[in-house]
Amino acid sequence: MLPDFSWEVIDNSHGSEHLPICISYASDMLPTAHPPKSNFKTGDWATFQGVASRPAAQSS
Repeated sequence: MLPDFSWEVIDNSHGSEHLPICISYASDMLPTAHPPKSNFKTGDWATFQGVASRPAAQSS
C-alpha cells in the first residue's frame, strides 16, 4: 500500500512557520460504492410504530 502514495513539500507556507506537505494516492483501485440511503418518505410507519411500541420480549 505504501508504494501507492507519494508526497511533496509545497514551497508556499501560506503564512505558517511550517511548509505544507501534499500527499497523493495513485492506484487503479475502483472507488468504493456508498451504502444505499434510506428514503423515509416511503416507510411503512404504521407497522413500524406498532412494532416499536411492543415490549422488547414480544419483538422476537
